[in-house]
Amino acid sequence: MELRTQREQQNMQQVEMTNVKVSAEAEHWKLVSKQREEQLAALQVQVETMRQEKQTQETRYQAKLKRMEEQVQHQMEQLQRESENYRAEHTRLLTDREKTHFDK
Repeated sequence: MELRTQREQQNMQQVEMTNVKVSAEAEHWKLVSKQREEQLAALQVQVETMRQEKQTQETRYQAKLKRMEEQVQHQMEQLQRESENYRAEHTRLLTDREKTHFDK
């Protein structure tokens, strides 16, 4: 009987040790899970920040591109006017030259 009681005590101790190990392991995995959730939340914040920064940069780029296009268009119009003025002046000078030549 004493041997049986001893075995039962040993079995109970083993069960208790197993329970302690399982509890410790469960606690460990809870901590790991919490850390992963915190890391995920931090990464989600970083992703959102980067998305907003990208959107801001894209908006700035589009605005700058539009300004540059407007400047180029303005310069092209100005060059077109200057070209027309030079052609008109050239035509006037040719006409004056021919008139002067004809008058002689």
